[in-house]
Amino acid sequence: MNQQDSRIRTTASSLIEHLALVTHAEPIADPLGCGGATVSWHITAPYGHGTLWCFSIDDATALFSCDFAVAQAVRTSARALDCFLFGTCTRLPGPRTATSNRVNRAPVGRVQQACAPPPMIDIAANETVETYGIALLPPAVRKLSLACHCDPLVLTSAIAALDGTHAIPPLVKSLDEIRTARPGAVAAPAFFGGKVLECTALLVDWQVARTHYPNAAMSKADRAALARVFDHMKVNLDRPVSTEELCRIACMSATKLTGIFRRAEGKTPQEHLRDLRMDRACKLLATTDLTMAEIAASIGYTRQSSFSEAFKSCQGISPREYRTLKGPQ
Repeated sequence: MNQQDSRIRTTASSLIEHLALVTHAEPIADPLGCGGATVSWHITAPYGHGTLWCFSIDDATALFSCDFAVAQAVRTSARALDCFLFGTCTRLPGPRTATSNRVNRAPVGRVQQACAPPPMIDIAANETVETYGIALLPPAVRKLSLACHCDPLVLTSAIAALDGTHAIPPLVKSLDEIRTARPGAVAAPAFFGGKVLECTALLVDWQVARTHYPNAAMSKADRAALARVFDHMKVNLDRPVSTEELCRIACMSATKLTGIFRRAEGKTPQEHLRDLRMDRACKLLATTDLTMAEIAASIGYTRQSSFSEAFKSCQGISPREYRTLKGPQ
């Protein structure tokens, strides 16, 4: 492995290596079957469970993935070279379930400077952490920007803008395909390299659309209609709200409302309404001593069992388990 390749591995996996150290993870041999470019660790009992890995595509590009939980709380940090990282990160106060919806996740990005203090990472005991994404050194940013026919500043600005509030379903889907793919050792560099370019192109398209053509995706009338719908949802979380009712508020058909909702939020109106209800439920569980039935009623559920089922589907744990972990002590 040449010196530059060692640099990108250090950049992409420095935090993972720290996590491996503090979680007592054991090195394992190439679980992806992608050849010697993979560096991996596995956490086993009694310290926790899960896997951490990093895959080096070339001397300036790498992929990273962590999917684990630890039995004891962890606090760590890692210094890195000047680099750019983007991907997704989910943290659940309990085990992740098969119902987790990755497509609707909001990507996050970070611009890391070697001279800046490294960020501190805190992980609670038994908290499920799933994060995966792409690490780029400046040469890779220039190369990918050239391939996307854009200025490198467009790409770096897009990465910096990923603060977890922007839903970009195609990008999350492509990132998830990286996480789940298992190409052979010969095909891995070409496959992963193509996926990195795809993710970069999706990110650049998103940045250009939101900064240079803000009115192209949605008219002023449509934005006003969405604002009315958002306000109506927020003040009516305590009762069932049908899509037909939202259509009357927006003065448009269900097909059109669903279409502009997907473009704006990456989800349907009812999915957004469900997420608003679950956010309120989390706050009530964490800050009040209301009963489960009272919380269910306050967010529009007539049956406590339906609320508990919906909450567990979204959060991965039951409302009672969430209150035990996050509620008043």
